[in-house]
Amino acid sequence: MVSRVVIGRPYKRYYNAPGFTSPPDGYDSVAGEIGWALNYEETVTYHNDTIRPAYLVVYGKEKDPPLTGKEFLASMFKTPLAS
Repeated sequence: MVSRVVIGRPYKRYYNAPGFTSPPDGYDSVAGEIGWALNYEETVTYHNDTIRPAYLVVYGKEKDPPLTGKEFLASMFKTPLAS
């Protein structure tokens, strides 16, 4: 899922902050930037209203054409069917 997120004014950190339950006063979110203890960027918001789903991405093979009844049974049971 790809989401749109409003982060407002982020409080930037280069270290983990597992004890945070909200952003510091004057900030709307916490942004972890690659640095001494972080290997990737991360943004944390503390209000569900700041996140909106935008797209659903589905991976997989291209869908095969529908099977006939006989083909479906053969694929399920792997046994030859009498005509």
